[in-house]
Amino acid sequence: MLINRLAILLAERSMSGARLASDTGIAQSTISKITSNKSKQVDYETVNKICNTLGVTSDDFFDYSPIDYEIKYFINEDSGDIFTFIKILDRDRPVATLEYKVDLEFHINTNKPDNLVGIEEIKRNYQQVEIVTVKVCLKKQNKETYDKFTKLPSNFQNIFTNDLLQVVGKNIKEYLIQEFKEEFVFAKNSSGHVDQLLSEDIQIIVSSKIVDCKFELPF
Repeated sequence: MLINRLAILLAERSMSGARLASDTGIAQSTISKITSNKSKQVDYETVNKICNTLGVTSDDFFDYSPIDYEIKYFINEDSGDIFTFIKILDRDRPVATLEYKVDLEFHINTNKPDNLVGIEEIKRNYQQVEIVTVKVCLKKQNKETYDKFTKLPSNFQNIFTNDLLQVVGKNIKEYLIQEFKEEFVFAKNSSGHVDQLLSEDIQIIVSSKIVDCKFELPF
């Protein structure tokens, strides 16, 4: 896995992304994507400009780990059970697959999971709902693990956490849209975070705002 250290380099210099964009002529949106490691491809000219401006080498700009991973969200069509599989690779060689069963808890009108309700209750009282928050509990199902993965440096762990949130959050949003298609129109973007990494279990919070209710007309 290859990631960039631009966020760290900027923090070390107390320098903003806007200042770097101004000094290099690189679009601020590009700087933002690079800083968050959301840009899958960074061209040589861009890296060259950033390194020259910050006075660093490519070795300072990039971090490498032989550990990589693939995250898959899977719904069993027969049972309806939901799973998340994290396949760990060491130099492209599969070394372990972490298997998690996914449990969902629904909460309304809060970004924090403190108002637990059932799906049918949400549907009955849909006119009073402004936010649907889902607490996603990933419960470890197998004993496989890989020490090099669990001991990754914090910057690599942050990338993994963001990738996990993206995969799970995207699927949860699709689930909400389908489940409440008769009641709500959800905002385009949702918010979320990885709330806890408790031993081997993981908790993820995903919140989606309601932008419109599909009211039934009296005629």
